[in-house]
Amino acid sequence: MFKSKITKKSVVNAGGNTVVANRINQDCIITGTINSITDIRIDGTINGNVNSQAKIVIGPTGKVIGDIQCEDLTVEGVVEGNISVSRTLYFRKTSQIGQFVAKFQKIIIEEGATLQCQLLPLENISNTVNNE
Repeated sequence: MFKSKITKKSVVNAGGNTVVANRINQDCIITGTINSITDIRIDGTINGNVNSQAKIVIGPTGKVIGDIQCEDLTVEGVVEGNISVSRTLYFRKTSQIGQFVAKFQKIIIEEGATLQCQLLPLENISNTVNNE
């Protein structure tokens, strides 16, 4: 019905209005699923799944207890859930990832990141499915 133009930092809707990317501040705790077509920065705590058609950044004080699905993901904080990233997954040195599954197209891991998850490149997932 309404079309929007997605950019890296914002969305311009059909009326020409700019919608600013979303931010969850440090002292904020949200319970439930978050869905967004724009970037999200999380410095607080999310108890639930987070889905974005753009980039998600989990800051050093950020924590997500739930699954994450997005285009690009940068993690500096804590994730306790499955991760599915269609492009680049970036674990900064302060990352703490629990015993879950992380799917990605491209991955960058800084020295010092704590990862207990299973890493699955998307190309290997599709090759496995095609070979069976």
